[in-house]
Amino acid sequence: MAEKAPATRGERVAISYKMPPNIYDKVNKLVYEEKKFSTVSDCITQALLAFVDNHHDMGQFRELFKDYMSSDEGRELMKNMMKEVLLDVLSHQKIDAKDAKGNS
Repeated sequence: MAEKAPATRGERVAISYKMPPNIYDKVNKLVYEEKKFSTVSDCITQALLAFVDNHHDMGQFRELFKDYMSSDEGRELMKNMMKEVLLDVLSHQKIDAKDAKGNS
């Protein structure tokens, strides 16, 4: 978790990050050895942005959905959903047909 130091108006807020040792090592390596980021905050911000982008990527969602639907579990789910939709559509058509006859 990040801890915020109290700030007055117009001042920067200092944040200290508590992270597991393996993450700390990776972040330090990226910032100080490989110099891929100018600051630790920049590194963490970019990582969060990449995480959000990757988890909201529709292309990735489509691929994962295709994989799921090609599985036995996915096919079974789709069969059940289609049965429910067909029953719903057909039951409404019967009601609509009765209404049409009654209104004539």
